[in-house]
Amino acid sequence: MAHRILRVLACGTLLALSACQTKLEAPTASYEELKAAGYKTSKLTSRDFKGWYLTGPNDRYFCVGAFNMVEFAPNKIGVPLQSGKYGEINLEDIKRYRGVDDLVPPKLWELRAGRPRFQDVGVCQRVDS
Repeated sequence: MAHRILRVLACGTLLALSACQTKLEAPTASYEELKAAGYKTSKLTSRDFKGWYLTGPNDRYFCVGAFNMVEFAPNKIGVPLQSGKYGEINLEDIKRYRGVDDLVPPKLWELRAGRPRFQDVGVCQRVDS
């Protein structure tokens, strides 16, 4: 009898947890879908997570940046550091390490101006305005 009560309690707890989780999850969308729907892209944020706000007529999304290196000056490649600065790396070494010849990192000035390429943007979640 005791194991049946524990089973009912465990099932009820799992059901309540799953209901709470579905309510807490924010709707997601892709950057490409939002741009096609006419959303406007902000400049690159500089605090916490690097990314962009996309604003539409009724709601707003935050899209996380999905880039791990940038071109911060002509022919100068860098990786974003926690401090907000960029550490310079040798592009030829990275190409050799990854085994590719056509590595084209995003341009920092384009990212900062709010003009990221689709492949440089990760998941977008709706946020409260």
